[in-house]
Amino acid sequence: MVETTYRKTISTDFGGLFRMSNFQNEVEKSSISQTLRIVVNDDNIDLIFSDTLSEGDSELNLLISNHDSTVQVSYRKIISLSPTSIKIEEESWKRIKIFRYEGDIATGIIRKIDAIGHMDSGVQNFSIKVFDRTNSNILAENTFTDITIDSILNMTPISDFPTNIATIEIFVKKTGGTSGQQAYIEEVSLYS
Repeated sequence: MVETTYRKTISTDFGGLFRMSNFQNEVEKSSISQTLRIVVNDDNIDLIFSDTLSEGDSELNLLISNHDSTVQVSYRKIISLSPTSIKIEEESWKRIKIFRYEGDIATGIIRKIDAIGHMDSGVQNFSIKVFDRTNSNILAENTFTDITIDSILNMTPISDFPTNIATIEIFVKKTGGTSGQQAYIEEVSLYS
């Protein structure tokens, strides 16, 4: 076995963005069977394989052109509100939870809000609103349709989340359906 080195550049070959761990994983998942060692020196990248690539350069070039340099964002759940399975029959906003937010110094900046909920078939949709009572701002508001089994509901985008202590309220309403058909909220979680 003879090591084979391919010299590439971050600026030209990788379009200015290179994430070593991602590329290592991409090679491992590909049809390339040779072991890869990566050496980065400024803009130069040496891709050193344990042997000559049996697939030739084409597989490597395809991996380079499709390289994903994004970083997976991780979130930390800081507040989880369980409003004890709230059933919403009203077609006007109903407050299901109120809490004190301690500010981003205590919890970190809120970057994500999720809810778990569903609705009876026949209900047209239901909406969730997260409201900053202290500063009179809607922080997140989304409407959900066709959610007939418990599902994780993404409450983005988030805007104007307070940096200081504030009173936060969560409201829900449903649209459509008969008086017996409802929307259900099991949990609302905030992440930094």
